[in-house]
Amino acid sequence: MEASPKIDLDAVQEAILTIPEIIKVHHVHVWMIDENHIMLDAHINVKISCNIAQLDELYDKVDKLLNDKFNITHVTLQAEGSRGLDDSLID
Repeated sequence: MEASPKIDLDAVQEAILTIPEIIKVHHVHVWMIDENHIMLDAHINVKISCNIAQLDELYDKVDKLLNDKFNITHVTLQAEGSRGLDDSLID
């Protein structure tokens, strides 16, 4: 059964923003599908113009960081340029 994990979203945001290419995190959703699987869905604003391969590398960095630091096992990200810069962390 899905539930809300006890995760500090401000700490998640702070961790993601340690990656130099990322300037903002917004539209974040976090949930658990069972006691071992935490899911995260978020939009990230990137400050570089990049191709698909570079985005894949960036997504891998975020995946590893969130798994290592928060035990988040599944991450779905949407990269954006300026879209969403005024949006809040949680919608």
